[in-house]
Amino acid sequence: MSESENLAEFGASMRRNRNLLGYTVRDLAELAGISKNTLLRVESGLPVQKATREKLCRALGMVPTDPASRRPGANEGAYYRLHTNADAVWYATKVNRNGEAESSTNERIGDPAERSRLGWYGLADNFGRPLRCRREGSRLIPFVVEVYRPSDITADPSGERFVYGLRGKVRVVVGEESFVLQEGEAATYDATQPNGLEPCDPVTPGHPAPLVLQIVLP
Repeated sequence: MSESENLAEFGASMRRNRNLLGYTVRDLAELAGISKNTLLRVESGLPVQKATREKLCRALGMVPTDPASRRPGANEGAYYRLHTNADAVWYATKVNRNGEAESSTNERIGDPAERSRLGWYGLADNFGRPLRCRREGSRLIPFVVEVYRPSDITADPSGERFVYGLRGKVRVVVGEESFVLQEGEAATYDATQPNGLEPCDPVTPGHPAPLVLQIVLP
């Protein structure tokens, strides 16, 4: 897809999700901290700054994505969508001094060894792999997260989130509370409260980071 086609598809997806949640343009613009005109630019498929797209994705309870990564899956049938390792897009996240997450991606991050190197030596705090649902515009948003260090603390309007421990153990912070999630355990929590993840033990070179599955529930 060309850049203009990627932006148009991204904008259409943002508009569908806004309508699905029942937000007006004014509502979502205020929630994301952007102007109405900027939101309309996004929905019209026009270019905006990366930080603006990330604000909008977070306001919708979505994993921030780049328009260029929103490619149709090759492994699809009439009734399924298969997510293969070859098609995976991973995002590296670093929490800045203000406690805000800054995300980036490149092909190298798809290599587990490269993610380990970046995570072990403090060049990234965690990594996320979004998994797109088959039904376009679905409010079921799954993603996998490798947790090397505490994530940013954010709240989103989704209201509910499911988390499952795939490897290791993490502490889940929700509002003024927290709990430990062990490998093989699952939990749901109120995502409208400030929430985040952190490894229970320091992740040192040579040791894998905790891995969790998170699902933003509709």
